[in-house]
Amino acid sequence: MKVDFGLKWRPNAKLEKEKYGPYKVDKTSKSTYYDKWRPSGSWTEAAKETWKLERFFSQQDGSMQKSISLDKDKVSILIWLLEDIVLNLKRDLKENFNRMLAKEYVKKRAIFEYLVCLLKGEKKMKVSINVVNVIYNSNSKSTATWIRQTVKYWCINNALPSSR
Repeated sequence: MKVDFGLKWRPNAKLEKEKYGPYKVDKTSKSTYYDKWRPSGSWTEAAKETWKLERFFSQQDGSMQKSISLDKDKVSILIWLLEDIVLNLKRDLKENFNRMLAKEYVKKRAIFEYLVCLLKGEKKMKVSINVVNVIYNSNSKSTATWIRQTVKYWCINNALPSSR
């Protein structure tokens, strides 16, 4: 009994594995592959005219302290804005519950839950996964990413993104 599987030998098939030498990265030798990092390499040459790292960490004039205080002010303003967005969204969800489409309500509820958890100080990734578990009853990471993007859009435009 002869069984034909329809396999054909191609004339250009490689019979032996290509051999690479011990000092090669793919087909390029390591000596030329790592030339970029050497003292006269292309990356070193490009970095000659740049500032030294120490310049960014100098504390001679106290500019670091000023930037930290400015950052704290920015954070307090952002928290205040987020609280305002959450209050408006909560009011909108309560008042327009019967007038909204179910899909729109679920999206706004997900945004609301996400922002409330963020204000409590939780991490973005953890919050988005928890919101997906609570609202959508799934563990989809793509839905969690979508929620983060939708919240970002909501905070900027105060509206849901238009569907594609």
